Amino acid sequence: MKLIFYCADPNDFSSGLFDQIRFLVPVGSLVVCRNLEELQHSLLNSAYDLFAAVLVVFSRDDLVDLLSIREFLTSIRVILVLPDCEQETISIGHDLKPRFLTTDWNSEEVIAVLAKMLRRVEKCQGHVERNRVVHKRN
Repeated sequence: MKLIFYCADPNDFSSGLFDQIRFLVPVGSLVVCRNLEELQHSLLNSAYDLFAAVLVVFSRDDLVDLLSIREFLTSIRVILVLPDCEQETISIGHDLKPRFLTTDWNSEEVIAVLAKMLRRVEKCQGHVERNRVVHKRN
C-alpha cells in the first residue's frame, strides 16, 4: 500500500513531517508530490494501491486547486493540513472529505492519526492473509 505526501511549498514544518512519515511507512511506499499535476498523476497511476494521502496546503489558492481533483481523493484516506483556521478555508477543506483535518501545524498530531490508520490497515491485511491460509488448507 502506498502513501502520498503532497506539499507544493516545502518549509520546516513539512520537511519535519515528511521525515517522520518516512519512518512510519515501508521503504518504497511513500510517493512525494510537489505540485497538483504530480498529485493527480500519482492518484491515477496508483489508484488500486493507495492507502492514504497527507496533503499539506500552504495557501487557499492551493486548496481551491485541490478541489479540481477531489473525485480522485474519494476512495482513499485523506489527512489535510490547512494553512489557517478561517471559516472559509475550513469549509473548503471539508469539501475534500478528509478523514482528518487540522489547522494546527502540529506534526505529532498528524503522525498519531496516520499511525492509527496504518495499524488498522495492517490489522485488516493480517486478517485477510489468515483467511487465505485457512481457505488454502480446506
